[in-house]
Amino acid sequence: AETAGVAVEAARAGALVSSASDVAPAATDRAAAVAGPYGMSLPRLGVAVDASDFRRGGEVRVQVTYDLPLQSVPVIGWGTFQFRHQAVEPVDSYRSLH
Repeated sequence: AETAGVAVEAARAGALVSSASDVAPAATDRAAAVAGPYGMSLPRLGVAVDASDFRRGGEVRVQVTYDLPLQSVPVIGWGTFQFRHQAVEPVDSYRSLH
């Protein structure tokens, strides 16, 4: 659930900027900002941003991965498990873009 929340927030932030070059920085900054309150460690967080369809009526895609060390799960105790979630946010059709 945490990876979904981070992905949605990051995609939304990326879709609100004015130019394609600002999408990835806005999305990754937002992902880092919301991961902390979820108790996620930033070195284990991966954020992949796709701004290739950033235009009026287009979309921003963000995939978030998080590697959870299994020693935090009492029964298993070793290795990692990767959580992954992708979110897509539409870019408003009536926005002015640079």
